[in-house]
Amino acid sequence: MTQRKHIVIPKANIAKTGGLEKQALEIAKAFAKKGHRVTILTTGDKIFLEKDLDISVVYFSSAKALSLFKIQKFDHDCSIWLKRNKVDVILGMDKNTTQTHLRAGNGIHFAFLKSRRYAEGLLKYLTCLANPLHQTILQMEKRAYENKILKKIFTNSHMIKSQIQNHYNISTNKIEVIHNGVEFHKLDSFFDKWEDEKSPLKSQTYQLLFIGNGYRRKGLYHLLQALSCIKNEDFHLNVIGKDKHLKKYIQLSKSLKLDNKVSFLGPQKNIYNFYQLADCLVLPTFYDPFANVTVEALAMGLFVITSKDNGGHEILTKDTGIILDDQRSINNIATALKTAFNYPKTLLRAKSIRNTVKHLDFEIQLNKLTNSILTS
Repeated sequence: MTQRKHIVIPKANIAKTGGLEKQALEIAKAFAKKGHRVTILTTGDKIFLEKDLDISVVYFSSAKALSLFKIQKFDHDCSIWLKRNKVDVILGMDKNTTQTHLRAGNGIHFAFLKSRRYAEGLLKYLTCLANPLHQTILQMEKRAYENKILKKIFTNSHMIKSQIQNHYNISTNKIEVIHNGVEFHKLDSFFDKWEDEKSPLKSQTYQLLFIGNGYRRKGLYHLLQALSCIKNEDFHLNVIGKDKHLKKYIQLSKSLKLDNKVSFLGPQKNIYNFYQLADCLVLPTFYDPFANVTVEALAMGLFVITSKDNGGHEILTKDTGIILDDQRSINNIATALKTAFNYPKTLLRAKSIRNTVKHLDFEIQLNKLTNSILTS
């Protein structure tokens, strides 16, 4: 048995329900179940955990000011705590400068800012570069990757691994790729009932699904433009997620004469029902280290269209989806959509697609990560 270790996970706002927050908690539980002591450093609301797990939580106050100061204060508080306490492993998942292991779930900030140039234009990109917040994040990220105590970096795609190597000149053997997992078996009941949920539609209309917050970066503008080029086809698009410019997108849909073919549904607590109804997930994103919806959609038997700038494209095959080389090309998206119309969801096809991600069950991927950390 591996010697018992003290593992520290710094993660601000861990009580929130985002993907990284959830993963941080699951990782903490996985270490504790293996017999290790875990300490979570965080801000925000109280976390409720199983009493039989050796997990303690240290709460720091959050700066009541700009995001810039919140980030700096959390990193400062973590650094002081780490100097005062004996630890074996520091698993970074946030914007911290000190860690022995780093899970780069959000990719690198330099690549994120670069993607905004293509999604939102040169002016927005230059504005971001001049913003003290982004400059601070870039400086902190550089300190983190060049920190001498950093032993290993985990990325959720080869795309991010390549970006890190190109930008920070880090050796290949220091980076390990572990694709995001999906709660494969927990989705069994939802997958088994998709025909019952979809059949009441009583329509041959091809059902498209878009899921994402921040529509511009996720490629919705270009998707709507592409749909307007093929508006005579029989399809319907459900848009799930939030954006502060929602009204502008609704107006764009109307101006493109798509208002009867596109529904803006906002954020949804339970998106599994929408996977059940859909034939195809479309995500022409400009930057996603690995969009979780990619693997979730596949686990629900959907055909997937996404861009090469989504690390999740690495798990697609020619039978399960289409990878867009240029998501700025309206013609490319339109062509991909027309191809996807030839792949309506059928029981046989859905089962085949679903089985391609069985090996990415969340527990399997979580075990890979924790074992690798404990032995490095």
